[in-house]
Amino acid sequence: MNYPQATLDALAGMACGDCFGAPFEYQANAPEMARLSRDEGRYLCSKADVGQPNKDFWRMPGVYTDDTQQALLLLWLRNKEELGADPFMVWCQGMAQVKLPGVSFGVHRGTGGNFRAAVQTGNPVPTGGLGAPMRVGPAATMFEHPSQVVPWAVEVSG
Repeated sequence: MNYPQATLDALAGMACGDCFGAPFEYQANAPEMARLSRDEGRYLCSKADVGQPNKDFWRMPGVYTDDTQQALLLLWLRNKEELGADPFMVWCQGMAQVKLPGVSFGVHRGTGGNFRAAVQTGNPVPTGGLGAPMRVGPAATMFEHPSQVVPWAVEVSG
């Protein structure tokens, strides 16, 4: 599908922010680390530079996370005529089945525990949401009026 330029720009901006911020998740000193990364003109590695103690939270520098994947999923859902039988979950489960070297959960990157649990079980988890509605920016550019965005995001997150 050909997306409007505003949609592509919103997606690119979000993905860049996601890539830049991923190594700093769960870090108390994230603002200082982000300034260092900017001052040195490079992505910091969450293992070598940020020093995250928990291997599960290591983020490769310059790699997107499930935040960008959820934005892509929302764009895909925005183009569906009818939402049907949970195409979001079907799409996520298909992506999780792809086997890549060095990646433990399909093509999903940096997935949170709730997102992973929902995809693996196919059932909702006891949370306020899997985060997709807060990644609605790129899909929101495809609505004729801003007042249409919230009802759609509520329907998708349901």
